[in-house]
Formats: sequence, structure tokens, C-alpha cells
Amino acid sequence: VRTSAPLTDELTDVTSIPVREGVPIVIGTNPDGESVTVFGEDAALTCGPDGNSTIMVGTHVDHVNHGVGEAHVFALEHALEVAKTSLIHAAGLILDDGQGMILLHAPSGTGKSTTALALSMSGAKLAADDCTAVTFLPGDNQPKAWGLPRSAKVHERSFDMLPALREHMDLGDLVFQGGEAMVDKARMTAAGFAIRQQSLLPVAAVVNLRADHEATICSIKAQEPFDALHALMEDNLAVGKSGLDAVQELRLDVLSQLVGHTPCLEVQVAGPPLEIAARILDAVRRL
Repeated sequence: VRTSAPLTDELTDVTSIPVREGVPIVIGTNPDGESVTVFGEDAALTCGPDGNSTIMVGTHVDHVNHGVGEAHVFALEHALEVAKTSLIHAAGLILDDGQGMILLHAPSGTGKSTTALALSMSGAKLAADDCTAVTFLPGDNQPKAWGLPRSAKVHERSFDMLPALREHMDLGDLVFQGGEAMVDKARMTAAGFAIRQQSLLPVAAVVNLRADHEATICSIKAQEPFDALHALMEDNLAVGKSGLDAVQELRLDVLSQLVGHTPCLEVQVAGPPLEIAARILDAVRRL
């Protein structure tokens, strides 16, 4: 339940990202050192270093989706709907010139997290490892994005495939459960692999990873908009018995515009992650 006090009162190191007029997104740090993201006055998401999160949501939110199981997903999606912004299941990486973002998405088990980390070690900077917000500003056909500032889920095998992660990052008291550990965004930023995004950035490319267990060499090709939309829909839309709810309809609209106004690439994953990352960055720069 939201208190009467503004949600941003106690935050320090504040960054405000204007997404829509009158609906800013504010990122800051609370007195406990936790990252807090405030969506207008609709909701606030507090991310702890252990990967746990707490959501505070305004009681006036009137678009209730009873099928949503997790409170923070409900709050995020419905608060963002007010700003005509949609959460996309994709890693967000800022290019080395700081002027654009790559959205990296893939079916589960394809190596998205490892590839995203490899990209962050090859010149790009990780803005989000798993969840990126995408919007279209009024009168602008170019999609803009920002990464959800939360801890990154890193697989133990990623450390094995990318030994430099262990060399440059203070692993401290990381605890692996089921072969995964939550790595605090601040720890990754200190190691030079991540960055705290200061503003909305244009989407330079949408990259779809595909596993090819028989291939020995990574291949990259342009992906047609229909194929790109189909790949994004597989991992981002859930159609219930009553069809799409308002949040899902908005996401479908955003995805459709995204593939229609952004170069899309399909990458067959094969070979060492750093080599794949280098080829992806080279392909994006040539667009």
C-alpha cells in the first residue's frame, strides 16, 4: 500500500528518465543502499543485492489482471502501461559509443546470459540481463529502451566459459543455488561490465539467439520482421482463454512496432562466447 509521502523522498543518487510527459521514471538509492525504481506515483520497486525485491503499489491502479501471480510483475506492468511502455524479456546492452542499445533475446537454455556477459566484456555495457523496457515517444518511430536495474542472474558455467569474470569481479560471498547466483548490479558496474543507464536510448538492433548443436561456426543473418516478431512473441506473450489483456495488447503493439522500425538479426550460437560477442558487435556496427 502506498503511503502519503512521495516515493522519491528518501532517495539519493537520483536519476530521472522522462518516458512520458508527467510520468517520469526515477532511479535512486534508499538509506539501506538498495536500488529503487519509481514509476510516477504508481509503483516503486526495491531491489536488494540478494536478488529479492519489494514492491510498493498505488491503491488507485484500476487495471487488475487476476491471472498475474507475482505482485512485482503486476505492479511493474500496470504502472508501465500508464506510460505506454512494455517490459520485454530480453537483455539490454549499451553500445560502446553510448548512443544505442542491443536487445538480446533467446529461448531458454540458448546461452543468452552468457552471451550478454561476453558482450559486456567486449565493449558493450550491460544495462539489464533479463528484462528491458521499450517505448515509443510521441511522434517518434524509433524505439527507445532502458534496462531494469536489478541484480543479474549468472550461471556457474558462465564463469567457466568466461574466466575473466572471476579475474575482474569480486565474487565475495556469492552463493550458487541450482547452478546460479544473483550478482549485484553495483558489483558488475565496479568491474566494468555493467552501467547505470542515465536516459532512454534508441534500440540499435534486436538480436535473436538460436541454438545449433551441430554447427561449429557462429552464423549471423538478417531476420525478417515477421520471423523476428514470431520469435519475440514466443517468449513474451501468454494468451489466456479470454484472449490478450490490456498489458499483453500493449506488448504486442510495442513488439510489432519494434521489429518494423529496428534492424533484426538471427544468430546461430556456436563457438566460444567471446567470439560470438565480437561477431555480433561487428554485425551491429555495420547496420
